[in-house]
Amino acid sequence: MRTLIKLICFGVVLLKLGVITKATNNTADTNGTRDRKVKLTFTPGRITRLPTKSSISVCVNFTILDNNRYQLKIKEKIPQNTPQVAGLEGNDTFIISHNPENGDNSHNITFMVRGLFLGHTEFYISTELVRSKLEVNIIDIDLNTTYGVTPEGHREINNDEVVPMVTTFDISVVREVRILDTAFTVAINVLVIASYLSMGCKVEVPVIKEVLKKPIAPTIGFLSQYGFMPLIAFSVAKLLKIDNNLALGFFAMGVAPGGGMSNVYTYLLDGDLSLSVTMTLISTLASLGMIPFWIYTLGRQFVDEDQGVGIPFANIMITLAIIVIPTLVGMFISYKKPKWAKLISKIIKPLFIFVIIFAFSVGIYANLYIFSFFTFKIILAGCLLPYCGFIIGGLMGLVSRQPRNRILTIAMETGIQNTGVPVLMMRFSLMNPDSDLALIGPIAATIFTPIPLWIAIVVYEVYKRCCKKDTKEELDEDNNKVNVPNDYIRVTSIDSKASEPI
Repeated sequence: MRTLIKLICFGVVLLKLGVITKATNNTADTNGTRDRKVKLTFTPGRITRLPTKSSISVCVNFTILDNNRYQLKIKEKIPQNTPQVAGLEGNDTFIISHNPENGDNSHNITFMVRGLFLGHTEFYISTELVRSKLEVNIIDIDLNTTYGVTPEGHREINNDEVVPMVTTFDISVVREVRILDTAFTVAINVLVIASYLSMGCKVEVPVIKEVLKKPIAPTIGFLSQYGFMPLIAFSVAKLLKIDNNLALGFFAMGVAPGGGMSNVYTYLLDGDLSLSVTMTLISTLASLGMIPFWIYTLGRQFVDEDQGVGIPFANIMITLAIIVIPTLVGMFISYKKPKWAKLISKIIKPLFIFVIIFAFSVGIYANLYIFSFFTFKIILAGCLLPYCGFIIGGLMGLVSRQPRNRILTIAMETGIQNTGVPVLMMRFSLMNPDSDLALIGPIAATIFTPIPLWIAIVVYEVYKRCCKKDTKEELDEDNNKVNVPNDYIRVTSIDSKASEPI
């Protein structure tokens, strides 16, 4: 019995020693495999401004620093609601092995990338260890640029298990430059310069002075335009999680008030036209300081500086000078040579109409790509930006107890933005494809801005013809009874302070 007990104890001791020895060996093997490495080098380090319908080859130098077998797999990023930017041509999977006989551990792999649609994208490059059980640590991935490297590292891989070590390869694709694109850019420049020169010629300094004698309405309008609208644009872009390339265009639209169409809609809806012209002039002159301020502060949140995209403020100031200088020239001509101002307005008017027709016909055809980006979020943002401006401007006028015509004017001056300003800023300040992508926001907002205004004009015209007809007939009957001059009735109805005939 004692002998049996001794044998059992001896066996237990041997078993424990064996477990310890095995654990020690496993630990040593595991530690020994932590130094397994591979190295990837991409040439070029990234693809920038690849034209659509063009292809370029990318060489991957794959260096194996151990005796294992690897699989290199390339996968395209497929967008959900927008066209695919780039595609892979040829093989997407490569098997690479180390050859110990000749010591060759470096392999070159080439794959082709084809530009399909403008924008930014990336390819996922995964390195997988095949048919081995060890731990792999990718510690050296050289993309020639400091770009997104996400190695998994220190992952145990069984014989049939494949755990990828993933990095990304960045690609940007641009549109082919066509004659139509150049013509559209020139047309926009002519449209903006002509409209602001015409506006300056039509400005009457006495009228502006008269409006500024009661500065409450212009002040409220200025706060709504340059205070609330940039915050609305920033909030819409952030809440809807719009991509930075598109969000920058929406934000630029939100900080560029003073659209000339606001004067037209003010006239059609019987608003205060003098106040509208004054607010447009003030916002135009203030744009030299306010637009760079907002772009420099909140606008930087939409810029991917790590990808080499910056905001050239010098180009923005040049763009704003193109807007302000014609306005000042027109005002000077109107003040010194009123006859010249009238002549210039007559000459510019047909040119203005021609350029508008050209911009909305050929311009739309040249920029049809924009509609490919019209997802639900883009449409919603294009509606929220102006409609929130209408509401905020109207509420500000209502709270400050302004008359109806001025409330209407402030609302329209706040909600209607100047599309030409962000278009010129994005064209002159950003490189493609960022400039093309940034135009999507201003175009979307421009398309959806006039919808409620058209409805309001139709309703107002019906109201004037149906509801005010009886009132006018009653007024005419009263005039005939008392035989009061029509000029007296007209003046007293417009200005309540005019209590005596003129």
